Amino acid sequence: MGLKGFGNFIAQLAKSQGVSLFKRVSLETYSGKVIAIDVSGLIYKGMYAESGTETRHILAENDIPKLRFFTYFMNLFTQFKKYDVFPIFIFDTPKGETKECYKFETIKKRKERKEKARNEFEKLKGEVDGIEDVEEKMEKMKKMKSLKVQTNSVHTYHITFLKEIIRYLGFAYIFASGEAEALCSRFCGGCKLVVNGKKEIINSDALISDDYDVFCSPHSSIILRNFKDGKVDEWDVEKIIKILGFETRQQMMDFGILIGTDMNDTIFPPKISMQFIQIFKKIKKPKSISFENIDTSHIKLAIRMAKYEEVYERINEIRNVFKKAKIGISAYLKPYFKRSIFHEKDRLLKEFGEAKNENDKFHLYREFIQENLI
Repeated sequence: MGLKGFGNFIAQLAKSQGVSLFKRVSLETYSGKVIAIDVSGLIYKGMYAESGTETRHILAENDIPKLRFFTYFMNLFTQFKKYDVFPIFIFDTPKGETKECYKFETIKKRKERKEKARNEFEKLKGEVDGIEDVEEKMEKMKKMKSLKVQTNSVHTYHITFLKEIIRYLGFAYIFASGEAEALCSRFCGGCKLVVNGKKEIINSDALISDDYDVFCSPHSSIILRNFKDGKVDEWDVEKIIKILGFETRQQMMDFGILIGTDMNDTIFPPKISMQFIQIFKKIKKPKSISFENIDTSHIKLAIRMAKYEEVYERINEIRNVFKKAKIGISAYLKPYFKRSIFHEKDRLLKEFGEAKNENDKFHLYREFIQENLI
């Protein structure tokens, strides 16, 4: 999920106020702490990660992206071990399982975008061989590469592979009943679970997610983004709320709903949405709204009110997606309760960290596949 236009808007607003949105910190800051991780964004990064060329002569064509995927996550796991950070990896609802009904329209739109990109890719593919001008040909190929990325999808293989390697290395994972980032946020506020007949509370000190929706959760506190080379951007949700001129988490949530999420279309652009919440404090009954103090055309706002009324009718349903995320069909939480981050099989992590070239990484990848029969 994502808040439409939020990233650019909050960056410009912070710049105008002369404040920073985040600070870049070492992962070592979170040594000995628990971090809930939204896996969905990381899976795409793993799929698109660059791979070396040393092993291409010994790899089958379909093994190249698999090695790339394996390498990306092994680098990530090695960083967690190095800094003694305890991660809980949270997956979206698996394919074939029921998601909330609001998601169907979003999925439909994504499929349409992928189909459009796929058609454009095939069109360029037919044209590029006949182009003689080198610069024009390179430009077309660059466009094709971008379109190819847009058509890629997460497959069952990626989920199965990642789940198995997380468990193999002694980390915890959970499949959410719905959106992973919503459950990540809930852990920041303490998530009550019944495990083996006992009531347990899972608490995380921060979360990692590339989705801006996590800023709307009433539970999120510290959000980590742009994870790279053992460093992360650390965002404090309370600071973001102050930059927007809000007072409560509820106001932040309603602001997100107004600018648009996967659950609803955009009602007002970010600036107007911010003014709306500053004045009215929350999403209110349509008849109680006067746009006297809103800095824009009243005609444009009147046109948008139909969408506002539709969202108001569903406001509790939408808010509950942020508030009441649940664990789905499966979870592996034994490492969390034992805090046993250094699993007896962590030799794989150690050897990967010491690997000097792509050949060494390839052999470790093959070893893992053979042992786990993925």
